[in-house]
Amino acid sequence: MSLTNCRFYEEKFPEIDSFVMVNVKQIAEMGAYVKLLEYDNIDGMILLSELSRRRIRSIQKLIRVGRNEVVVVLRVDKEKGYIDLSKRRVSPEDIVKCEERYNKSKMVHSIMRHVAEKTKTPIEDLYERIGWPLNKKYGHAVDAFKLSITNPDVWADVSFPNDAVADEIKSYIGKRLTPQPTKVRADVEVTCFGYEGIDAVKNALRTAEARNTADTQVKVKLVSPPLYVLTSTCLEKHLGIATLEAAIIDIKKNIEANGGSCTVKMEPKAVTENDDAELQALMEKRARENEEVSGDESMSESDENAIESTTQNVAAYVMQGYDVADHIEPSPSIFQPHTQKYKLAQEVVANMALGRLPPLLNRFRARGPFIKQTSFILFNFITWIPAVIWFNSNVGDVVWIQGGSMYPYINTDINRTAKKDACWKNKWEPLEGLRRGMIVSFWSPAHPEVEAVKRVIGLEGDVVFTRKPFPNPRATVPAGHIWVEGDGGHYGKETLDSNTYGPIPMNLVTGRVTYALWPWRTFGPINWWEWKPKTRVIKAKR
Repeated sequence: MSLTNCRFYEEKFPEIDSFVMVNVKQIAEMGAYVKLLEYDNIDGMILLSELSRRRIRSIQKLIRVGRNEVVVVLRVDKEKGYIDLSKRRVSPEDIVKCEERYNKSKMVHSIMRHVAEKTKTPIEDLYERIGWPLNKKYGHAVDAFKLSITNPDVWADVSFPNDAVADEIKSYIGKRLTPQPTKVRADVEVTCFGYEGIDAVKNALRTAEARNTADTQVKVKLVSPPLYVLTSTCLEKHLGIATLEAAIIDIKKNIEANGGSCTVKMEPKAVTENDDAELQALMEKRARENEEVSGDESMSESDENAIESTTQNVAAYVMQGYDVADHIEPSPSIFQPHTQKYKLAQEVVANMALGRLPPLLNRFRARGPFIKQTSFILFNFITWIPAVIWFNSNVGDVVWIQGGSMYPYINTDINRTAKKDACWKNKWEPLEGLRRGMIVSFWSPAHPEVEAVKRVIGLEGDVVFTRKPFPNPRATVPAGHIWVEGDGGHYGKETLDSNTYGPIPMNLVTGRVTYALWPWRTFGPINWWEWKPKTRVIKAKR
């Protein structure tokens, strides 16, 4: 038995309808070959039809070699070792659960592998004696390992191969799985306009800090009145959240008894270093604002400062949705010499606050130099880019067809087949009303990165009389597939179509070719119904 390689679970093969983590090894014509990471890298396969529920525009965007994917097990042949998998039947909730289980199992495997290498014990023997029994008893071995740090009774029913294994695994778990402190935070606004005022606010916040214990420490920080931040650091997240919730209740009771109020702006939750950095940046910003704008400034300062201060107030009230005239009444003695300047400042601020950028840009366009006019044109051009991208992705675009595979219906001149003809590809519901004879574009099963153009010969259920190199004289088109061929095959041209790679899944179809655009002499709709080939299809009854 190997020291480092072993499956994660007791079962040698996964159960049907279970979710597993796989790594993509190869993408072939029929599908993707993968290895099951949780089952000692045994092989499995995802068929092309099981990659996505939607139309496949690019296989490379759906699945890539070397990437881990969550899939569901469809069929298992334990004798031959065949495992069929599906990616399109996996929901986002299933992905989250599978990734969580896989990460836990991977952590257990790394611990087992470390112990196996240190003690020279086969890793499968460690799983049989330690890992799998703990999985049955505690749901997952990693939960048992974490519990063993504070409760050694977890090891009571475990039969270690020898004392060296027992000492090594206990020591390594103590180093690897020691819980890290969690920081919990809540934001509150505390105000009091009663007789006690600021003293009532201080006393209310002190009631929160009175809940400090050896395990949980509650701290209160001022961002800017009336916003305060409560933080608590503890080993268990739920304990910290419960402590802050109780602290907020104490603050509310105390401040409301003195005629004040407490509003929770952010419920208690665990925070990360990024959240702490954002909080620190907010506190520094508020501190700078307090330094820049003093509440004791008198109206005796310069008129320019008065205009700037009032303009800031205009912006603040406009952003809050209030009528400026109801809240700001500037002194005539200040604004008489600067009436036009005040009106312009008010208009600019109001337009910026309400998002009316076009009128603002028009104002600058009329007055500004060449660079402002250019900026205006670029702004209008950029706003159309998302619409163009959406149109090309969902409605239609131009497809260039090269070679003799579609001669003579698209490449009309046999001497021009080295050049490209341009056609319009309709992407809006290309499978709706699909009929024999229509020309479609699709991702080639032989070359997944290439978009091919061929004619539909047979629909699902049809029997098609094939051409070489197809091994059989007839082929039945399975459900969810179509049979496509190049027109050039009737005229001795080489064409890579269903006679080479068989019927293609419908979800590979990307569009329907409906118009010829170039050269000009071929411009116009493609009359696919005029295509009159020799009878090579036995149509299915519908």
